[in-house]
Amino acid sequence: MVMLNSCARITSPQGGPEDMEPPKLLSSTPESGSTMFQSTVITLTFDERVKLENIQGNLLITPRIDNPYQTKVKKNKITITFDDAFQENTTYTFAFGGSITDITNNNAARNLNISFSTGPVIDSLEIEGQIKNLYSQEPVEEALVALYDSQDTLNVLTGRASYYAYTDTAGVYKFRNLPSRKYVVYGVIDNNNNNIADSDKETYGFYPDTLLLDQNLDNIDFTLQKLNVDSLRVRNSRSFGPYFETTFNKPIISFVPESSNQFYYQRIEPNKIRYYRQNAGLEDTISVSFQAVDSLGLSLRDTTQIVFKSSDVDKDPFNVVIQPEKVKGTDTISFEFSKPLLTFLADSLFILQDSSTVYLFQDTDFRLNEERTQLTATKSINEYVNNIDQISIEGGKMAFISVDRDTSNVVSKRYGKTNNENTAVISGNINSQSAVIVQLLNARSYQVIASATEKSFTFAQLAAGQYKIRVIQDLNGNKNWDIGNILLFQPPEPVRFYFDNFYNTDIIEVRDNWEVDDVNVNF
Repeated sequence: MVMLNSCARITSPQGGPEDMEPPKLLSSTPESGSTMFQSTVITLTFDERVKLENIQGNLLITPRIDNPYQTKVKKNKITITFDDAFQENTTYTFAFGGSITDITNNNAARNLNISFSTGPVIDSLEIEGQIKNLYSQEPVEEALVALYDSQDTLNVLTGRASYYAYTDTAGVYKFRNLPSRKYVVYGVIDNNNNNIADSDKETYGFYPDTLLLDQNLDNIDFTLQKLNVDSLRVRNSRSFGPYFETTFNKPIISFVPESSNQFYYQRIEPNKIRYYRQNAGLEDTISVSFQAVDSLGLSLRDTTQIVFKSSDVDKDPFNVVIQPEKVKGTDTISFEFSKPLLTFLADSLFILQDSSTVYLFQDTDFRLNEERTQLTATKSINEYVNNIDQISIEGGKMAFISVDRDTSNVVSKRYGKTNNENTAVISGNINSQSAVIVQLLNARSYQVIASATEKSFTFAQLAAGQYKIRVIQDLNGNKNWDIGNILLFQPPEPVRFYFDNFYNTDIIEVRDNWEVDDVNVNF
């Protein structure tokens, strides 16, 4: 029960800067760290007027007790009165979570914990660590860190933790006054303030080992990332204009339907499959079995009922893009399509140089991916032409026909002579016992521009700008970045950024005709 001893309505003051500071604790009875506490009344005094927000749900008392209490708020003072005495010779910690806020802007007092003992000794063990974002390796501020007794059988994603803390501006968290036992710890960007990690929509992470706390522990560091551990399932399946679509509850990395000549398919979004009608009749129901796999390796075998309907909705346009943007002799040419390809005319595809055809492609020069959305040459460009200076890749009108029976316009991609005066090179070496994935990133957006799996790597023909090098230890050698599974306590594969100790930065800035050849990373 919360009693506010005031009759007048309290409103925010007019004018002046907005109050963004949380309430600060001036004093408490008992003081944190005190011993021989025998009272049943706890008081907290703050530097401003406060109120309580769902204290029954937010206040965590450890060890857990079955002792009813009442609360009272009077201006800047909170009183908590328990019905029964506390257990003898026991250290208690009160973690208030976000339950105490100021009355003006609901700024919550963070990391507000009071520890005391009813006996002559107080538990004094500590756990400290730092939390970073997995993808950027930057410290995470204001992350909620939860500490569980390892013997607690509750799922750490749904159960209530024994202790809570928040990270500071450097991403550092600290638990104090802990008893000696085994713990597990995880952290979350708790956007909805429910004190648990909602794996389907929140960023979270975990320390992969059980902690035996028999002395103070530090460097208990880990990372946060998006990691949906919900079982993979179909969210919905429905007609969409002339197409049929199946949407999953999260992104998938693999989708394999049973073979059929009645449809083609394409993953149009990370979690959405679109079916295109081929020989299926309109309004006929087609039962299609499939297997889908998510990034955690969780597999779903299911069956969906596909129905193609007559529709006045326009079919999606058919676009063709030639890749790569810039070409080296060792590169392979590919044609990428906005929807699956029905067929193509190889004799309408050719390489030009000085307006003369230097190579006319054949059917055997290409392979088509499973979704029929990428046609890739089987050889590198220098196996087709002796000189790659001033060449262009050409596709004549109607060279490609989509599954919707619409045809392509003329497509062309011109590649100029490589001019070292207008490009930059970044190269280096990775010292790692395991396989690696080296990623060249845009320094601002963290978009992956290029990647390599060689420990001696070179990224060439780069525009002037700012870059970062991110290196993943590919521990299982599958050439994918596996980001872990909290249910199995599998941590993400380790990642490290190149860091220039001389200039104290992880940014690599290059200009025209620059070469940076000492980008070395050690694991």
